[in-house]
Amino acid sequence: MLLLDDICLAGPHVQHLHARLRELRVRAGLSQVELADAAGLSQDDVSRYENGKQKRYDLDTVVALASALGTSVDDLLKPAESTPPAPRRGPRPKKPAPLDEAPEA
Repeated sequence: MLLLDDICLAGPHVQHLHARLRELRVRAGLSQVELADAAGLSQDDVSRYENGKQKRYDLDTVVALASALGTSVDDLLKPAESTPPAPRRGPRPKKPAPLDEAPEA
């Protein structure tokens, strides 16, 4: 009997998965933690998948990610339509002057 755990996807079938996964997660308004919880994975797993550090994917993991995103495995394996930009980290806001220091006149 063949189990989903016995099937791995690798190579050209998943070459776009990392970008597409991030695209669909961002489009769904989910954080990595929220997607991980919905798919039964860890946030570290989702991060590795999105960053392309994972080269082989268990089919059951791909099915779980697609289900958590409300899409099909076929849709998840398509090339990304666009690569969403990384969140911007702007400059930190300036701290206001302490209240006990009165401006000089």
